[in-house]
Amino acid sequence: HQQIFHALFSLPLSKITNRRDADELLAKHIDNAFERAFLLKNLKRVDSGYEWKCDLLEISRNYLKIAGFPAQDGNFDGEVLFIKGSDSDYITDEATPKIQQYFPNANIKTITNAGHLPHVQQPDDFYELVSELLK
Repeated sequence: HQQIFHALFSLPLSKITNRRDADELLAKHIDNAFERAFLLKNLKRVDSGYEWKCDLLEISRNYLKIAGFPAQDGNFDGEVLFIKGSDSDYITDEATPKIQQYFPNANIKTITNAGHLPHVQQPDDFYELVSELLK
């Protein structure tokens, strides 16, 4: 996500006059319009232009801690559902053995035509998978 952080930090927030400007500037770094729209939800209008709702600097500084998955003893034997988007590389085939190690009863389902946010991009399919698990 370093490229995304770089793109977000490159936005001249005090010079942006509307969200369309922010989107056009961000498009130079991020091709996917849906991803840009999602990221730009974190912008808020202030007297001096725009600012981030979240503490973007702290998130970027601590990203490896936030995103990391430290080795743990033991596992969870209950039923677990991992849902991934077909257009996302967040859950890779290489990750499956590690998932199975910590969650031996895990089921990994893929939602087609979805990226990193399948619950937003394909909410009906997401709802079906979760409802099936909860029955």
